[in-house]
Amino acid sequence: LRDRLVNRGTDDADVVQRRLKRAEVEFEILSGPTLADHKVVNDGLEQAVEAVREIIAKEREPYK
Repeated sequence: LRDRLVNRGTDDADVVQRRLKRAEVEFEILSGPTLADHKVVNDGLEQAVEAVREIIAKEREPYK
């Protein structure tokens, strides 16, 4: 992430540092215990949408 942000050249060093710190905090949150029942990582829109659809379908099953 750092290399990508620096090589892009659109942000100054302070902005890059803030973004890296935020990413670190977000990663810690995602790696630890969560209040959510499901996690969907948006690495690709179509895959994320399909994952959400599958979760919804599974959650609806008991109510059919």
